[in-house]
Amino acid sequence: MHKTKELQKEVLSIGPGAYDETSNKFIATTTQVGDMILFNLGGGVAFTHNDEEYVTITEKEIIAVVAW
Repeated sequence: MHKTKELQKEVLSIGPGAYDETSNKFIATTTQVGDMILFNLGGGVAFTHNDEEYVTITEKEIIAVVAW
C-alpha cells in the first residue's frame, strides 16, 4: 500500500470558483481565506515570491478543511 503525506496550510487567497464543463455550470468556491486545509505533498504548483514559499492548488486537491 502506497502511503502519501499531507500538508496543512492556511488559505491566503482564493478565486471565485470554476466552470464545470460536464454540467455546464459555474461551481462557486466553498473554501475561505483563513481556512486551514490538508492536501497531498506534491500537489499543486509551488513557487517562491519575496523569499516566501507558496503553493497554488485547485479546490479539488483539498483533502479536508481542518477545524480549530
